[in-house]
Amino acid sequence: MAKQIINIGASANDGSGDPLRNAFDKVNDNFNEIYFNFGNATTLTSIFDSNGNLDLYGKPHKVSFYYDTFAALTANNPGTYHGAIGHAHDTGALYYAHGSWRKLLADTSGGTITNYTDPLAPYVYANNVTNSETSDYVLKTNADGTYTWVEQASGGGGGGASSANTFGTIAVAGQSSVVADGSTDTLTLVAGSNVTITTDANADTITINASGGSGGGGTDLNSLTGGTLDVAADSIGFIDANDSNASKKDTIADFVTAIAGTNITASNGVLSVAAPGNTYTNADVDSHLNTSGAGSNEFLQWSGSDYQWAAASGGGGGASRVSEAETTASIADGSSGSVEYATLGKSFALQKVTVNKQCWVRIYSDTAARTADASRTQGTDPSDGSGVIAEFIATASGTTTFKITPSIMGWLDNSETEVPVAIQNNSGSAGTVTVTIDALKLES
Repeated sequence: MAKQIINIGASANDGSGDPLRNAFDKVNDNFNEIYFNFGNATTLTSIFDSNGNLDLYGKPHKVSFYYDTFAALTANNPGTYHGAIGHAHDTGALYYAHGSWRKLLADTSGGTITNYTDPLAPYVYANNVTNSETSDYVLKTNADGTYTWVEQASGGGGGGASSANTFGTIAVAGQSSVVADGSTDTLTLVAGSNVTITTDANADTITINASGGSGGGGTDLNSLTGGTLDVAADSIGFIDANDSNASKKDTIADFVTAIAGTNITASNGVLSVAAPGNTYTNADVDSHLNTSGAGSNEFLQWSGSDYQWAAASGGGGGASRVSEAETTASIADGSSGSVEYATLGKSFALQKVTVNKQCWVRIYSDTAARTADASRTQGTDPSDGSGVIAEFIATASGTTTFKITPSIMGWLDNSETEVPVAIQNNSGSAGTVTVTIDALKLES
């Protein structure tokens, strides 16, 4: 809003000025603009501290330091305005006053930054980077602020290699060649009985032979054409077939350590590993084969501590009849308990189910099916494929036997080993329920 001027008239009380109400309306508008721009519309925010310094905080500020030309900027004395900043539009750069107007480095994507002085220039570039340097020379510091181009040191250790070699190939007998990066890797080798250095005009070759063991004298790995494994008390070493010193082992082949103990023994060059626990010979088995106590159709099996004769079971011995009775814990009338039958087998044919009181019996293929069926009510048929093998409802108060003709085939799912059964007490009072299942065991 533009500033509103109050008309005070040509002279005092001549009646030509703004009416009093209009005049103060302009006063309010002017003050509202000031409070809005320098406060929160009702309270002024001070923009100066107690020392008269500009002090703005708490919000972003838009302050322009724009000058059309660099000349217009530098017309301001940098000593008088020490610390001031300014943008010269014709150079596109930002400057700050510190003894002189100094340009700040900026993104050069819009063009090259001019009149920048690199502090290294008088020491390195001005005197040394002339685009006429000798190939493969390097710039060396003289530790006094000056630099000199020098020939790069030779890569060879024998003194005969060309000075132009900046990299070399390290050839290790019996291994792949390795190329070392001369700019980052340092390799120090001392020529001796196992290290030889061969130089020529193009590349130097370092050959490393296998170091010798207690027998002394290294052996080139390429010459190991055959040999044997020598077993000491705690190690296995390679003995070259051509080595007359039988006690010598090449350290490159000492790759296995076996600690001798209860089950590991080393003797006369043979490493023996015994099976843990007891071991048995043919004589142990023969003593049982000659036992007169073996019954007809029994077989010899391992019990975990000895061999013993046992009757055939499961698929190997044919089907057999079994009968198993299980009793629930005390359960309330109308509530169910769970029991498991361990002798019916993985697959079976149900023959009879006998109960001692009124109850509802359900037989399942697995415990998950029994859990999933727990909410089903008596008289409601189970879903097809739900895992319910058979169910029986006894309404008499005494013993009831259900003869299953023809037999119902049952089997256990997954890794189950016991047949899960649910039994609901319908006797009218709390108590246990006993259920006996007779079946033909088909599979152990």
